[in-house]
Amino acid sequence: MSAEINKTLAARIAEIKGSPYIDKLVWLAAQVINRDAIDLCEDIINCSNPGKRVLKTFPGLENDITDTDNWDDGEQLATALADSDRLGFLAMIQIPDFHSFRFKNGKPVGWGVSGFISTVEFVYAESLDELVKLMEERAEAEFADAVRMANKKGAAKKK
Repeated sequence: MSAEINKTLAARIAEIKGSPYIDKLVWLAAQVINRDAIDLCEDIINCSNPGKRVLKTFPGLENDITDTDNWDDGEQLATALADSDRLGFLAMIQIPDFHSFRFKNGKPVGWGVSGFISTVEFVYAESLDELVKLMEERAEAEFADAVRMANKKGAAKKK
């Protein structure tokens, strides 16, 4: 991968609301059954409700595998990914917490971002371009949730 592509991807990630970042990244085609891939899959399995997390991270995987809630290690997931030809990029991303919203006419015009509190998400994509798009979608969803919560708090304070 060229330095220019890396710079472009880094710039795109920096422009995403809240500046989420990639905590771990594995290219499964290069290392599907290696320690890094297994460890990242283990992180997914160890989340609360791992079956739901697996299916959110790998849409359509339910057609290829079953019983994800009973898996007990990352190697089972890594093997299932290899068997189903999912050999793209798997990332653990951190989306910083949005807080301290200021609103004007019901729309957020300012907010704070905490790098110390974040939401962990896992994304899988066939290309780095798609990975960045998914990061953006997840960050936008987190932002929208934070705005809804801030609006609820604001409405509750006015009562």
